[in-house]
Amino acid sequence: MAEFCSLCGTQLSEEATVCPCCGAATSISGGTAVAVKAPVLPEAAREPVPVTASGKSGKVGKATYIGIGIVAVIVILIIALIAKLLSGGGYKKPLDNMLKGIKEQDADTYFSAYPEFFADEFEDDIDDNYLEELYDALDEEFGDVKLSYKIVDKDELDEDDLDDFKDEIKDIFSERVKIKSGYELEVEFTVKGDDDDDTIDADVVVLKIDGDWFVYSKNCATIFDSYNNYMCKPIDNMIKGIENQDADIFLSAYPEFLADQMDSYIDDDTMEDMYDSFEDEYGKNIKISYKVTDKDKLDKDDLTDYEEEIDDYYDEKVDIAEGYEVEVELTIEGDDDNDNDDTDFVVLKIDGDWCVYDGGLY
Repeated sequence: MAEFCSLCGTQLSEEATVCPCCGAATSISGGTAVAVKAPVLPEAAREPVPVTASGKSGKVGKATYIGIGIVAVIVILIIALIAKLLSGGGYKKPLDNMLKGIKEQDADTYFSAYPEFFADEFEDDIDDNYLEELYDALDEEFGDVKLSYKIVDKDELDEDDLDDFKDEIKDIFSERVKIKSGYELEVEFTVKGDDDDDTIDADVVVLKIDGDWFVYSKNCATIFDSYNNYMCKPIDNMIKGIENQDADIFLSAYPEFLADQMDSYIDDDTMEDMYDSFEDEYGKNIKISYKVTDKDKLDKDDLTDYEEEIDDYYDEKVDIAEGYEVEVELTIEGDDDNDNDDTDFVVLKIDGDWCVYDGGLY
């Protein structure tokens, strides 16, 4: 007569001391399992349960399924991570490289944010020295500076957009590339230091070109230029004074001892006449801008010479901490015409404030 487990009904071998299915102890009498009448089980429970060579049940429990599920999730995450690494680290990687290049003053890291054919356009203007000057300028302006960014908005480019970029790259750079995907990003760059902070909003295009993500926006290459040319703030005031026909703003570009002399012949009427003359020549909606094409830092001897010159001519004793000779390409645009002109300035940091000491826009 066959012996069965009194708890679950599994058929037992003669030597079994525990049920191989549920683990219940069997009754042993003289070394032989006591016969128990097989219970009547539902149809589903009558299927045989596999037994391993060790005599243990091969039935898979709930905990085993959970374990398999956890392993599967881990494997999927590892595969996704590998895929991300192989794809170049995602569309944010070039933005990370830009800021890392500035922080480390490393042009190679900075330019790794751009495709090679694009970076070639800027390599003559941006090098380690440029980035060092830029970082020093940021540090001076904000104190112990930290750079970061936030993606404010992101629009995925469709196939037509990607084809347009491929055609543009072919036409402008004579390069045939594959562009798999891309985004138009609204980015908020933040410059934060111990003394101050600032944000810059920029529209940035990122493209996955030949398998790697790159920035494809020229404005990003010069986005922090205004900080690097901090010594040119008085030139900004000159332009602002002309555009607003405001003599006070215009004269604030100059040190006080110079502005006092100029005040006798430069007033709001002078600014208005100047603006009108620009409109006559270039049309309405005048816009004045400039680009620094070269700048040379003055050494200590040069600064001393200017201090002595100011003392001799203006009877003013001043302290000049820094100074530059700056070459500027000035652009005037109107509805009817535009013009470019090269102008030289000497800008000095006199008694703590940057001023134009030589040069003008009129």
